[in-house]
Parts: sequence; C-alpha cells; structure tokens
Amino acid sequence: MSIIRVLIAVIMTSTMLFGTISPSLNVAKLETNLSQTGTTYEKAIITFGYNSEEADKEFELIKCEIPEIQDIVKLETLLLAKGELEVRYASVFTVDREAAKEYGFKKYQTVINELVLMAKNQGYDISADLNDTNLQAYAKQQFLITDDHVLIDFIKFIDIYENYAYNDEMRSIVEKLEAHTFASVDELLANEELFELLNMMPVTIKSTQEHCPTPRGDKNSETGLPGYNANDAVSYAASWWNKTNNTDYGYYANYYQHPDPTNNNMWSGGSGNNHRTWSDCADYVSQCLAAGGAPEIKKGLITPHTRTGNWYYRDSRPSHTWGGASNFFNHWSDRVGVRAYADQTKKGDPFSVDYGGDSIPDHTLIITYVSGTSLSNMKYACHTSDQYNSSGKSLQTIYNNSEAVWIYKVG
Repeated sequence: MSIIRVLIAVIMTSTMLFGTISPSLNVAKLETNLSQTGTTYEKAIITFGYNSEEADKEFELIKCEIPEIQDIVKLETLLLAKGELEVRYASVFTVDREAAKEYGFKKYQTVINELVLMAKNQGYDISADLNDTNLQAYAKQQFLITDDHVLIDFIKFIDIYENYAYNDEMRSIVEKLEAHTFASVDELLANEELFELLNMMPVTIKSTQEHCPTPRGDKNSETGLPGYNANDAVSYAASWWNKTNNTDYGYYANYYQHPDPTNNNMWSGGSGNNHRTWSDCADYVSQCLAAGGAPEIKKGLITPHTRTGNWYYRDSRPSHTWGGASNFFNHWSDRVGVRAYADQTKKGDPFSVDYGGDSIPDHTLIITYVSGTSLSNMKYACHTSDQYNSSGKSLQTIYNNSEAVWIYKVG
C-alpha cells in the first residue's frame, strides 16, 4: 500500500465553515505518522443448522459460488457445520478516526470551504463536515477534472478517511450473518447482505502496470472479448458522454427518485436532486460495452442480480455488476482478466481507477482513442464528471494522479 502524499503547508486561520480545531492537536506528529494500515483480515463464521454429513455436500456447492469460504469446521457434537468466511477490511490511517478527522479538516480547510461554496453555486447542499458523505462524493467527483494537486491530495485523504465508516458498515453486516443460523445453502445464497459484503471487500488482483519494463512488439497479443466491436462501443460513448440514456436504461434515474427520470439530458454539472452526478460511471460504461456487442450474462434463479458472474440490464433490476464500480471490477476482472501493462491498452477497453490506494475501485471509464503505445495518446470517456477525449487529459494523467488502474482485456 502506498503512503498518502502529505503536503507540508501553512495552516490557514481564515473563517471556517465547520467546527473548531483543538489547539492540542499535534499536526507535525500526524504529518509524520499519517500512513495507511493496509488491508486487514478477519474471519466470519457462517453457521448452518443441519448435520455435518449433509453439510459436506452443501459446502461443495457454496465453495463454487463463494470462493471466500476457505474452510469447513465440523462440530460433530452440536450437529452444526460452520464455514469460515475471510473478510477483508479496507485500509484506514494508523491514527484513530477523530484524530484523522481533526487533522484532515485543519490541513484542508481552505479546499473544503471552496468545495462547499462551489457545490452551493451548483445547487448542492453539502457541509464542511468530513463525515458528510455528500461532501466526500462531491470532492471525489472533481478528481478527473482538477489540476489542483492540493485538491487531489484531499481527495486521496478522503478516499482513505471514508473507510472508517465503510468498515463499520462491513462489520455490521458480519454481525448479522454470524447471528443467523442458515437452514440451507439456498437461504445463504439468497442473502443479499452476504453478496454486498463480498463486493465491498478490497480487491486482490494486481493492477495494470504503467509500462512494460522491456520494449516488446506484441502490444496486441492479449486477446479481447470475442464478438466485441470497439468502434460501436466508442460511437455510443461519443453519443452519450454528456447526457443520460434514460429511454433505454432508466433504472437508476428512477432508483434515485430524480424529479424528471425520463429526461435524457441529465448531466454531471446539473443541479438539484441529481444523483446522476455521482452514480453513473459504471452504468455508462456498461451501456457502451453492450452497444459494442458484449454479451449479457444472467444465470441462476436465486437473486441473480447479486452474482458476480452475471452482467445484464433489466428495467426491473440490473445486475449489481452493471452499475456499481466495485461490482463491475469483480465481474470483468474475472470474465476477461486485467491487462498486465497499460501500453497494451486497446480502444474499447473499460478500466477502473483507485484514487487513494485502498484497493477499492472508485471510478469506471472506457478507452475511446489509442494511437501507438504512449499513454499520453490514449483518451477516455466517462460519466460522473462527464468527459470525452478531453483536451489535456489522457490515460497518462490518470496514472500520474491515481494510485491504481485496472484495464480489462475487452477491446
């Protein structure tokens, strides 16, 4: 895990929009010690209420569906079977939450105030409280837009800071799972909280390295998705980069209760109740892939929308892998794999980005232009901050600012 890059800066004493700062806070010490813990691992116990002979057969099915189930513990005397589920928690700082919060606000108070005012001018109601999820989301929306390295550093800070609450949510799910005795595998596999937990875990797949260490002439040697037409995918990306196709893909506008869910001109600079601003990156890229002919997959009768192996859109409910950044990663990294080196990137490749280095994908984009092997000549499109072949932006700028990139072998 990388250490958050902390800028040495003069702490501003201007009027603050939130709270007061404790004079006892040792900023210099925190400057030195504010590093990430890395992913932490704990075991959760899944319990079944039947005898161990039956459990042997059932667990074989479970291990196929849920690779995180590592072992079977037979408790013969209780006639119960227990499966150990490895839970990976997201990286946080080596200081406690309150110290990190106070430090973060004091260091970044100027940029926080600027974000609050900018959001207000766009019709968004956010506060300067670092625990405000709207502030966190709004800040992260600026990552691909800004060239301000102080703002980029703040976003990286937020990407780790938000994991205190993120891990609390994960532990709450674990407590519910451990408190329940499942009557069957079907009951376990129908438990949406289990799959929510699995999809929240930091990823373990190696990211795409920026450059191959030695020159090679087989840039296009890694095969893509059979039948996929990158030109069609990019054509769709060009048509819809600054608007939302609610006519054909209206689920999310309705889910977020947008006041005008049939409006195809929703854009990420809009105002009011526009969750499209923060929640449409994977949905947009999935639409592009579908336009390019990527086959949808829908298998299983029990909550198919939760399964990592499925990827499909339905107005009633799309698969979680269609519209969620981490879920999208889990599907496509398994379905086609991740490119080893970015200079192998091809037009039509989708990719995921981790801003702060917690191994949790923050954003989903698609490559729209490739000329040679230079990352500076590779362009992209995305929603959330609507962009298409933006001037001065390239895959190289994303590598320069972010902590990890995963490029999928689709194109």
